[in-house]
Amino acid sequence: MGYWRGVFVAAVAKLDGQAVSRIGEGLLRLEPTSTTGVGLLVVVAPRAPTPSSEVRNQLAAAVRAVASLKGVAVVYEEKGLHASIVRSVVAGIAFISRQNVPNRFFSTLTEATAWLDPLVHGAPSDPAPLVRAVDLIRCDPQQLPAGVYVPYRDIDRK
Repeated sequence: MGYWRGVFVAAVAKLDGQAVSRIGEGLLRLEPTSTTGVGLLVVVAPRAPTPSSEVRNQLAAAVRAVASLKGVAVVYEEKGLHASIVRSVVAGIAFISRQNVPNRFFSTLTEATAWLDPLVHGAPSDPAPLVRAVDLIRCDPQQLPAGVYVPYRDIDRK
């Protein structure tokens, strides 16, 4: 997990209580540093199990706690029935959170970043840098150059 230009990125193998706690903590750390508001981009690994109702409630509470949240994008880069089920569960999370914050569900990272980045920054921009940042965040930290992957650090300044 990490952030880039006001967007908190959570690349998770499964959405469990520990992941949701880290998402909530990361959003709260990022919020005071952003002048335009913050975004949340959750990238769920293929074949991730659907989150429990307890985890869904926990995530809804974490999202509600961030006053400057501009949008939530969830990416599940898988096709088929399982992907549809996971996206439906995530849609339920958005519904129960009762946020007045735009949220959408995507099957590609490029679509998600192209939608979320303008919400956070107020103008359309090239999604490629955010896609690159997400790719770096979700890589194995052991394979990255020193200083590139540091949780909650803006990797744009590497």
